[in-house]
Amino acid sequence: MKNYIFCLILPFLISCTGTLKKSWDINDFSKKKTFTIVSEGGKSYSTAIIKIKGNVDKRICFTLDEAYGMNWCNYFNSTDSEIEFNTNFYGVGEFKLYMLPSSNVNGDIRLTIELPYTIN
Repeated sequence: MKNYIFCLILPFLISCTGTLKKSWDINDFSKKKTFTIVSEGGKSYSTAIIKIKGNVDKRICFTLDEAYGMNWCNYFNSTDSEIEFNTNFYGVGEFKLYMLPSSNVNGDIRLTIELPYTIN
């Protein structure tokens, strides 16, 4: 009986979730860039997932704070594997990620931001 009830509820739970997703291909690292994804109303968000895949010859840095308060830097040297960062994101509005300028960087990366949600 419990399995039967679970089977009836499962499709409803699955249909009430989803992910907003936006991607950028980046090959110019000389200027500060802002990457924005806009959340949709009527949905609950709790996290933002940032995925970076690519190959560059020097370290590049990202921050969530426009004043460069907290940032993370990394070498991205594999087109086969992906580096993933998770951060809190609650509410409706824009999620912004900033790429800090880096000089003499060669290569390219693919940046993807995902906002998983549930429907209220």
